[in-house]
Amino acid sequence: RDDPLSSPSVEEVLDRLASSDALVVPASVARTGGADDAAGRRSYLSGLLQRNPAVFLERHGALLEDAHLRVFDHLQGDYEVDFHLARLKESRSPTPAQTVAARRVTRMRRLAHLDVLESQGHFTEHAMRLREPVLFHQHVGAAPGTREGGIETSGADETERAHAVSLALLAREDDRDADAAVAAARGGAGAEDDAEYDARRKGKLPIRGFGADAPDFEADTASRAARVASFRRMLRERFLDGGDPDTSAYARVDVDASLDESFAAETARDAEDKYFEEE
Repeated sequence: RDDPLSSPSVEEVLDRLASSDALVVPASVARTGGADDAAGRRSYLSGLLQRNPAVFLERHGALLEDAHLRVFDHLQGDYEVDFHLARLKESRSPTPAQTVAARRVTRMRRLAHLDVLESQGHFTEHAMRLREPVLFHQHVGAAPGTREGGIETSGADETERAHAVSLALLAREDDRDADAAVAAARGGAGAEDDAEYDARRKGKLPIRGFGADAPDFEADTASRAARVASFRRMLRERFLDGGDPDTSAYARVDVDASLDESFAAETARDAEDKYFEEE
């Protein structure tokens, strides 16, 4: 009899998973380059399926459709495989209690992922302004103008000065793109020329749309910091609630069981509390 794990249906499962943007591979596989292309991911998946179908289901079963789960029918009777198949089937027709539990896990995974994004600088003021220039302008205000005199490089050697200038020029281009997005959203009359743009950035001309008596945000540092913090909280809550424009992130994060370790202790405490409450 043919080996079920060599059947065309298994090949279809492997191909589907290997090409999925939501596939999460172990760090040990990623470090060796096994996640760099579809062929490498497929090799990892095939090896795992042959060695341990139960772990395969635990890690990647959520990415499979119901029809694909029939590939594992010949393994029914294996306790671990049965457990993961039952869990997957329940997740697709859950009870109200299971729905609540699943939503909690999803939110906790997103919260754990937010910590990763935070460590990568995703919520710095500059990064938020580049991603959401119009919202940033509405909630925080215009970026503070650059002080007269340009880039501060005193005390730096020639290499450091050159690096600082390069970073400043890149930041200026980023700011110009953000300002253009704000102007477009407000129906601006068109792009400024370089001289006018630099003059506005240095405070020689008023910010367009705010008049000559525009507020001095640099003098109001505490108020601006509070607005930035409030905007950061808003973006974090938006991500948790599923409203982030980068919807592809949810396909990866919501099924990434490796994030569960960050809140495993809290989950265990909740389960223990529920046990004693039911006694």
